Order: sequence, then structure tokens, then C-alpha cells
Amino acid sequence: MKNRIAETLQQALHDLYQIEWQADPSIMQKTKKEFEGDFTLVVFPFVKAARKAPDVVATELGNYFAERTGCEFNVVKGFLNLSFPDKVWTDFLRLNRCRQDYGYTQPAADEPVTLIEYSSPNTN
Repeated sequence: MKNRIAETLQQALHDLYQIEWQADPSIMQKTKKEFEGDFTLVVFPFVKAARKAPDVVATELGNYFAERTGCEFNVVKGFLNLSFPDKVWTDFLRLNRCRQDYGYTQPAADEPVTLIEYSSPNTN
């Protein structure tokens, strides 16, 4: 889901502000309990390039997301909180439920092998 949001954000930045941004899921975080939403996007890194106030950028990005994904949003200063309806989550689960490789990332060919040893008081 984070990858999908990052890709939509990448397209939104290009369409709205002509900002070329490499999709990076780390720009979002789980929304804090005191706010409504599933994910929070921090828009401060895009404010200077967009030449607009943080809350304006967040609102414009929120409208872009709402049109394309059907999500709801709220803005708190430079933070865009996205709330996705249940249908989005069930479609996501339905799409990925049979994928055996879901959640796994193939290591790079040149990545070194790492051994993690677990020690325990149980000698068995």
C-alpha cells in the first residue's frame, strides 16, 4: 500500500508542480492516534519547489489523492492525513492474497550473505 501511495504522490508532484521525485515510501508514516487517517504524508520537502504554503500544498495533494484513489483526507499544517475506505483495503487483500512472493524482496545478486545466530538458554 505504501508503494502505491508513493507512486501516486510521485505522479501528483509531477502533474501539479512539475517536480521530479523518485517514489520513496519512507516519506509517509502511520497516522498518530490523535488524528484521523491511515497514513500521513509530510509535505514540507516539496513546499519550496511548489512555491506555496505547506497547508496549500497538502490540500492540493489531498484533492489529487481523493480524485484518483477515493480516499478522504485532512490537513494539519504541513501534514496530509489520508484515510482509505474499506473497499480499498479489501481490494488490496483480494489482489495479494494468492501471491506467494508478497512481502518478500529478492536480495541483490551482489548482496553479501548474512548469518544471524539466535542464542537461547534452552539447550535443546
